[in-house]
Amino acid sequence: MTDRAAIAGRRGWIISDGKRGNEVQSSGVFSALGLAGEIKAVDPRGVWRFLSPWGPVSPLEHFGSGQSQFRPPWPDFAIAAGRLTTPYIRALKRSAGL
Repeated sequence: MTDRAAIAGRRGWIISDGKRGNEVQSSGVFSALGLAGEIKAVDPRGVWRFLSPWGPVSPLEHFGSGQSQFRPPWPDFAIAAGRLTTPYIRALKRSAGL
């Protein structure tokens, strides 16, 4: 069994800032690996946008709770591209143990 066959069909999240170039690259990686990806669009506002990529996710996101798009069940894989997505992929790593 190849490495690709071992992960084919698993689900993952593509964390996108809405910039088409970042989204296309992330989707291409998922396609090449045979993964099913769900796009999670982010658009931090105010100071949270300014703090990206170093700062945390806005508390208004309610990351990990039932009110957020970022809630269990956690994905098997996740990928993010662009500075605005960095706080989200770090928060996912902490929350989901990826």
